[in-house]
Amino acid sequence: MCGICGKKKWDKSFNKNAATKDGLQTRCRDCERLYRIKNKKHIVKRHARYNAMKRAEKLRDRLASEELNESINSRCQSTQTDSNLSK
Repeated sequence: MCGICGKKKWDKSFNKNAATKDGLQTRCRDCERLYRIKNKKHIVKRHARYNAMKRAEKLRDRLASEELNESINSRCQSTQTDSNLSK
């Protein structure tokens, strides 16, 4: 039974959802389609915010990795020059 329209429908009328007990969405595909049409602007904005957040995380991780690599390289170079001086 659809949680929105209240109609009894076959299981194939519902999308999958592993988080629910029966493994199906609470809305039928027809109601889900209508929701997406009515709320398209909101959904697009939400996806844009999510994608921007993920891009920022990737950039932050890449910069942190580059800083770590630079730090390691500078330590290795200073250790090599120290060992060359002691010879």
